[in-house]
Amino acid sequence: MKSFAILCASAIGLFSVPAHACDAELEVVQPRVDIRPSPAFLRSQSREQIQVRVENTGEQNCTLALGLSLDPAFAGPFPQYSITGPGGIIEAEAQSISAARRAGELRAPLVLSPGAETTVDYNVATSVGWSLQAGSYERRLRLRLFDAANASLLDEEEVELGITVPLSSQIDFVGNVDRIALGRLTIGRDNVSPPFGIRVYSTSTYNMQFESENAGQLRQEDGSGLLPYRMLLSGNELNLRSGSHLVSGLNKSADLGDVFGVVVRVKPDATTPAGLYSDRVRVTVTPY
Repeated sequence: MKSFAILCASAIGLFSVPAHACDAELEVVQPRVDIRPSPAFLRSQSREQIQVRVENTGEQNCTLALGLSLDPAFAGPFPQYSITGPGGIIEAEAQSISAARRAGELRAPLVLSPGAETTVDYNVATSVGWSLQAGSYERRLRLRLFDAANASLLDEEEVELGITVPLSSQIDFVGNVDRIALGRLTIGRDNVSPPFGIRVYSTSTYNMQFESENAGQLRQEDGSGLLPYRMLLSGNELNLRSGSHLVSGLNKSADLGDVFGVVVRVKPDATTPAGLYSDRVRVTVTPY
């Protein structure tokens, strides 16, 4: 009985057929995906897509798993973004990879017959705001294809995400839209403008140029009278007597912009002719 049991076991071993691993491969359609920020920069979502082709190159049905993960060895500064696809979502906070997601991997199950292929799409959404410094940002992702039956690695590829934030700036007016109305002037005392401000958005350091059509004077609309005025920007007086004043070397704006209070002071005297007076001041912001 003991010898028969041994012979029987040996016979089973001789006729067993070893399992073959799947033969499959993946291909990233576009190895680099460039995300284009919206011109407005006001926390708008910029969206792009990563396409991955998976092909069963073998002669048997394959149950596969496609994994997507962040490459921790390539984790430089990058805007906040998310990647959504089969298997869930990866979210990465601005400037760093979230520690909770650092080692995570999205796994998508795939079943392919011999010679068949399929395309898997991942959607990348990035929030690009004025808080970003002008420049180029890159992040690398890793795609891996597994045989789900034995967890063996069949193929792997990398894809890079890139964002180029251009030198850009924008001006908004705070208060009386784009017009400072001084109202009726009183002789002999300072007449002060109502609250007014300039909000500047910029992706880098910048200069502000103020250009006065009448060299810092209000001009009478129906005559030749001129009425000097003082313009202060955040408490600092601008010298418009030459027609132009440059405020240079301002730091990159915050996410919600930099707000500069503007005050105009006029002090007419008894010799000032009656009439309507005005001046036009052009404000230009130049990032560099």
